[in-house]
Amino acid sequence: MGGGSIVPPLGLATNASYIPDRYDVTIIDENVKHAIYSDTDLAAVTANTITARRAYQLCAEFRAKGVPTVLGGIHPSAMPEEAGKYADAVVAGNSENVWEELLEDFERGKLKKVYRPKVFDLAQSVVPRRDLLKGRYFFDSLQTSRGCPFDCEFCSVTRFYGGEYKYKPLDRIRKELESLRTKNVLLVDDNILGVGKNAEQRALRLFELLGEYGLHWIGQTSINIADNSELLRFAQESGAKAFYIGFESLNEDFLRAANKRQNLKKGAGSYKDIIKRIHDHGVAVLASFIYGTDFDTRDSLLRLAEFIYESKIDATSVKPLTPFPGTRLYERLKQEGRLLNDHYWLEDPYPLFTFKPKKLSFQELTEATLDFLDIYNPLNSTGYFMRSYRSTQSMRASFIAFLVNISDNHTYRKYIRRHKHTLARRFGIDQWRRRQPREVDVMIR
Repeated sequence: MGGGSIVPPLGLATNASYIPDRYDVTIIDENVKHAIYSDTDLAAVTANTITARRAYQLCAEFRAKGVPTVLGGIHPSAMPEEAGKYADAVVAGNSENVWEELLEDFERGKLKKVYRPKVFDLAQSVVPRRDLLKGRYFFDSLQTSRGCPFDCEFCSVTRFYGGEYKYKPLDRIRKELESLRTKNVLLVDDNILGVGKNAEQRALRLFELLGEYGLHWIGQTSINIADNSELLRFAQESGAKAFYIGFESLNEDFLRAANKRQNLKKGAGSYKDIIKRIHDHGVAVLASFIYGTDFDTRDSLLRLAEFIYESKIDATSVKPLTPFPGTRLYERLKQEGRLLNDHYWLEDPYPLFTFKPKKLSFQELTEATLDFLDIYNPLNSTGYFMRSYRSTQSMRASFIAFLVNISDNHTYRKYIRRHKHTLARRFGIDQWRRRQPREVDVMIR
């Protein structure tokens, strides 16, 4: 724990704002420092699948001291029965409108095992307690909508938030904008644009509002944002510096199987043109790709590495396909008996791979992992920074992409370096190595 993080935990600050004023609330972000037992009456812990094992460990530590615990977040919401084994209470779903009831039960010593709050109306949103976030953060974070209608097989957003967009009113967003502590902002919406003319008009109004505050922001979106030059212009003028886009794969058979409709509609052959159109408006592209699917081969992974080099993407996250609980992918692979462990998130360390794809060995997956890591190693990232500046003509956009590259690369390398021997034994890997001889030219032109 280095005393700082890139992005603050907006979920914790949001929950804190719905706790009545008669309670003293402290937020501990474990990206900044370890949570240890302190003199508290109730401990609430949030977790995703990657952090679930640590969350369960924290609950055990607090309960050993006689402190009741509450678990929430997307993983406990997907696995409430499992989470209930480790905590006194579980909140399955959005927790904003559950705190009054939960705390009344707590004071009476009668916490329910599971709370299933109703869908929260974003029109009732209040400003998150950012004053309780004590870490040093490069970005502040802001949520303006929830939900996604696409229902990709590997994503849990649709099940967690529903199959339609829920928009936070602009007057509520304005109040939050006035509480931000930095001009660098990450919009944590799963898709800042959405689909259809109404969504585009709403995005335009949102961008106009953001532009009033002189921000430098990043947002997650889909590739259809490149279809509308007016949207791109408004985004740039409002302070957009980077879009995080899930390209996911060059293999259209995988896009079809995963129900990645927007990408399939455009076709993987459109990716380079989409990237260029975004660059022409001074915005960097932070791309997400998935490997280790049933459609991947050794050659297809080489082509993906070559594409990343050639496409002028500014930053790339390339990770193995992971079936998270709450997704149709998890349910399918579990039913097919293909998961290496139905509760893989309880393993120590967290596994690099969770199932074996049909056309790749674990050795080939390992070699691909190192190949993709090497694309944005610190030396290469410096070159990509200069290339990004040439593409976007924006020093800040290029720096943000560089920061994302370095942070993601460092975290992933640290994980592999710390656990490589355990992971090698677990997956039967002979040795950690890249492909030899090197089959992809790394030179940045």
